[in-house]
Amino acid sequence: LGAGHRARAADYAVAAAERASQALAFDRAARLYEEAVALGDPALPTSAALRGRLAEALTLAGRWADAAEHRLALAAEATGLEALALRQQAAEQLLCSGHFDRGAELLDGLLRSLGLFAPRSPLLILLSVVVVRMVLRVRGLVFRERAEADVDPEDLARIDVLSAAGYGLAMTDHVTSTYYMGRGALYALSVGEPQRVVRSLAMTAGIQAAQGYRGIEWTRTVVAATAAVGQRVNTAVSRGMVRQASAWLDYCCGNWTAGKVGLLEAEAIYRDECVGVTFLLNSVRALLYRALAYRGDLRELEVRLRPVLREVEL
Repeated sequence: LGAGHRARAADYAVAAAERASQALAFDRAARLYEEAVALGDPALPTSAALRGRLAEALTLAGRWADAAEHRLALAAEATGLEALALRQQAAEQLLCSGHFDRGAELLDGLLRSLGLFAPRSPLLILLSVVVVRMVLRVRGLVFRERAEADVDPEDLARIDVLSAAGYGLAMTDHVTSTYYMGRGALYALSVGEPQRVVRSLAMTAGIQAAQGYRGIEWTRTVVAATAAVGQRVNTAVSRGMVRQASAWLDYCCGNWTAGKVGLLEAEAIYRDECVGVTFLLNSVRALLYRALAYRGDLRELEVRLRPVLREVEL
């Protein structure tokens, strides 16, 4: 770069970014990809792929809002399902990183473009929640498993958008989030792609668990179904979701000791075996730290919080 060879400098920045990603140094990888993008020619066909790698590195580094901005820029240049997938990822990342207004606006457009019902008034939202819960109970949790390659991509996109709505609104609009989680579970079960089924069922289990002992038998049924599908999928993320779903139930029923054990196991899976699961990891930690406080384990809470707070401050 000092000698004026910008193209060669960009190539080396990309190579260094790839090495950094392999070493799980995602912040460093993101900085190097940013440098490569700045050095490269935006008119080249490789520019979009490079910006996609930058967005992914930012995601893995936990910088979801920054990643969303790059995905939205890429979506403006893409078409069809590729553009839709980029906007869906951006909407979920904006919602989960606290940019609620922009994320909700994006999400609303995505739901309309896919022909998905989006209730607006509080009364209609409540009625929709009741209907979805009733349909899910009557229908049951059985499904015919289908490989992702055998499913219509638009159906997969609808499940992903409903999941994004469920996750993204969970911290700010619990009732609307409950509707989208339930609707997503129904859609995932009808389509039958197992990775999306386990994610949707885990989300539904969490919502059910929030009722505590009321309806506990149905909650246990959902948790068991989540575990059964998760065992077949057998990825690190699915194992974490299964453990988290069970721990949610213990937590919400006041079983702090069992909840603590399950949440510690889920945290370890997300932290040590997964990448790009910042929201899941943070949600588990939020429950874990409350469980520790409720048990009176204040010394342990202080020890566990200290490195996490340092990481946040960095």
